[in-house]
Amino acid sequence: MLCHALSGSGHMAGFRRKDTDMQLLTLIVLIMSAVLLSALISPYIPKVSLPLVQIALGVIWYFLPFTPNLNLDDELYMILFIAPLLFFEAKGFPLSSLRRTISISLSLAIGLVLFSVVATGFSLHALWGAISLPAAMALGAALGPTDAVAVSELRKEANLSDSQVSVLRSESLLNDAASIVSFQFAIAAATTGQFSALQFTWNIAYSFLGGAVLGAVLGFLMNSLMLTLRRLSLETTTTRITIELLFPLFAYVLAENIHVSGVITVVAAGLLLRYNRIGVGSDIARTNLVSDSVWKFVTFALNGSVFVLLGIELPLAMRDSLGSPLVSTPMLLLAIVAITVILLLARFLWFIGLQMLSRNAQTGTRMGISALTPKSARSALIMTFGGAKGTISLILAFSLPVTLGTVNTFHIRDILLFIAGGYIILSLILANIILPILAPKDTIEEEKGMAQANAAMLDRTITKISELETPENHLALAMVLQSYSMRAARLKDPQSSEQQRYKIFELNLAILEWRQQWLEKYLILHPDCETSVNHLLAPIESGLALSDGTVLKRLRMRAESIRIRIRLSVKKAYLLIRDRLGMPHTPPAGRSVSEIQSDLTNATIEYLSTLMNGTDTAGSGSSGTTSYPPSVVAVILSRYQLLKANSEGRQYTADKREQWRRDISHLRMQAYQIELDTIHEMQENDEITLSQARRMRSNVYVMQSDDAFEE
Repeated sequence: MLCHALSGSGHMAGFRRKDTDMQLLTLIVLIMSAVLLSALISPYIPKVSLPLVQIALGVIWYFLPFTPNLNLDDELYMILFIAPLLFFEAKGFPLSSLRRTISISLSLAIGLVLFSVVATGFSLHALWGAISLPAAMALGAALGPTDAVAVSELRKEANLSDSQVSVLRSESLLNDAASIVSFQFAIAAATTGQFSALQFTWNIAYSFLGGAVLGAVLGFLMNSLMLTLRRLSLETTTTRITIELLFPLFAYVLAENIHVSGVITVVAAGLLLRYNRIGVGSDIARTNLVSDSVWKFVTFALNGSVFVLLGIELPLAMRDSLGSPLVSTPMLLLAIVAITVILLLARFLWFIGLQMLSRNAQTGTRMGISALTPKSARSALIMTFGGAKGTISLILAFSLPVTLGTVNTFHIRDILLFIAGGYIILSLILANIILPILAPKDTIEEEKGMAQANAAMLDRTITKISELETPENHLALAMVLQSYSMRAARLKDPQSSEQQRYKIFELNLAILEWRQQWLEKYLILHPDCETSVNHLLAPIESGLALSDGTVLKRLRMRAESIRIRIRLSVKKAYLLIRDRLGMPHTPPAGRSVSEIQSDLTNATIEYLSTLMNGTDTAGSGSSGTTSYPPSVVAVILSRYQLLKANSEGRQYTADKREQWRRDISHLRMQAYQIELDTIHEMQENDEITLSQARRMRSNVYVMQSDDAFEE
């Protein structure tokens, strides 16, 4: 934020400039301290949205004796606030969601905005004749944009569906351009007294299309630049964040200089960025993590600053407006209430109209009057109150000129700013109160949904990771799969964890049965290995018997197990005495226990791998092992792979152990890339929400950074 340069010359001008700079610095410190304080206070009042807390702090700040009163440069609001905020929102928005809601979103972004501008303009002008029609329309345009951040805040307290949030977020990205162009055109009409509907339509179309084309070009160039820097090993945390922070400012300024919509340019460029989802490695992970953290801070600080500024400006606007003999306090309050009712009613009717124009999924005909049901009315109300106003509306209101046209003695800016601020506050309060009633939040179910989404993602990831197995990397892959199976198990809620443990128990029994059958078949083919096979069969049969529910059978098998152990102990003692006395003996026929056990372990791993990939069509008799999720199979598979690794690891040299560690690190990086790809795939298919995808990606970045630190 920069203030207007003060006129003057010589030492006096220098003193004035220094005083103004100190006032500006003081204002920045006060605003940021209010933003920080709001973050500390907000957790203790969760039912009150964060913007309302920030507005309240701004009001308090206004009455502090050392709060300066500065006129901020209106032109810089758009660049410093709108461009970065919309860029951050767009670069994480899934294109698939936008494609599915594009018709509804464009209807809201253009049709509803223009409808609201006209309704607000004529209503306010009719109610308060002192406000000219262009000035009233400028206010309607300023109140057109919905706020993406406000939508995100509202979802924390209300159970908005994914489709509703997708429409609201798409609307918030697209309706800013129509609102801004309408606002600028209305201001020009108010100051010049001239209005052309044809010119207005052309400006809207040119701004949209020109901004979209320019944004697409800039997005492509940005992707190419970042990937080139990454390929040349020139991408660092510093360069990445510097470029990202400068890019939306550059895009906005360039667009405005060629007279296309800077907003649409920034949004289109942000939507097409993909470099942050390409590549894997500890350096890229750290950069992504730092970039996300920086952008979260920037957007939080900018959004908070705007709401704090509104709180500071409101008492000033109220003082100037109410202090004017031309302003009636009841009329001012009536205008706020009237504008609120008109805009909410217009929005509600628009959504009802969209539902009536929608087509029946079975017949393909328009729904018409049949769409008017209690459920559809409730949905329309949710979308009506979900379109809360926020940052963009405030910035446009702050951009109102002090005078409009010939109205020089009337504090038109203060009047309009006060009405805009009052409506924004009312929209936030109503959304804060009504949305939780219309769509009550179930936090437990939300967290369960997140856990289930994460578990589904890990199941797919585990399946894809298992396909990386080769004879050379199976031991290293066992370690990676075990870590993923442990993550999958930890994600479950208590009930699901119990189910997970039961599934693991069931699969363990099924695999024991399978191993028993394998050994029995092996004995038929190799009768000379009876002793070794029986040695391996004994603990398997004992384990199966102990899992059986019959007490007598358990006792019988326990006795059999004891008998086998005594027999083995006696045999070991005999062999020891024989070797000490040097008694002659003949080597046993057939293969040794360790050889057969190694073959059995390999066969078990191979069989579990087929289960993991869902390729076991024959099953294994009564085992029924084809119905187990990959996360459950991975737990058992990793155990046998680790058993094999421990067996073979005893023979490893130091060089081979080092190679094993390198293989594990390489496979882990591959696994992280597979996980990121799976998250992106599920997000694009709308199987998970944007917020869920962000949380999942952030978790991957943290794990990558931790692995790099451990190395």
